[in-house]
Amino acid sequence: MRSFSGSGGEINLVSVPASFNRLPLEDCGDGFDWRAADETMRHWVADVPAAFHTLQGEELVSVEPDWVFPPSGRVGFSRCLRQSVVFASGVCLPTTRVCRGDRWELRVGMMTVDRSEMGDVDQRFASIPAPSTVSFSPVAGSRLPIASDRVLVVLPHSAGSFFSVGDVLSVVGGVVEINLDQNGVSYGPC
Repeated sequence: MRSFSGSGGEINLVSVPASFNRLPLEDCGDGFDWRAADETMRHWVADVPAAFHTLQGEELVSVEPDWVFPPSGRVGFSRCLRQSVVFASGVCLPTTRVCRGDRWELRVGMMTVDRSEMGDVDQRFASIPAPSTVSFSPVAGSRLPIASDRVLVVLPHSAGSFFSVGDVLSVVGGVVEINLDQNGVSYGPC
């Protein structure tokens, strides 16, 4: 069992999967790294490939990504698309933020890491396939989820964040206990 802890983070209620078409993406600053502009549409379904297009004049032109990180709706391209209009099409789990965190602890059984090049920054993508749980202490005065809510947790750690979907087990003394899905926890760019 391995444990990680930190501060910040958020809990988001998760809706049923929804298709999106021509979802606007925003430049993360360098023209190569983009993410969904609508923060409620940033958790993409990993096993449904997304398609990406740029608007050239009045024509949509397909563009191939170098990498896609579905848990945060992030995508990287091999060429700079600064000042372009970029869209994505695919499937996501729409989210609604419930609360922000004060502190959290993530407990996992094992971790595997793949290293991938993303622009000029070497990032780590991790998949944790073991049963995992999170203890989450929301900021004082926050709305709390209720037991059995389906949630997405985003836990900032180092240069990225942990992302996972799970079910709220309990809310006791202001601490939210979440049982994360068996398919694991992802770590990557926010």
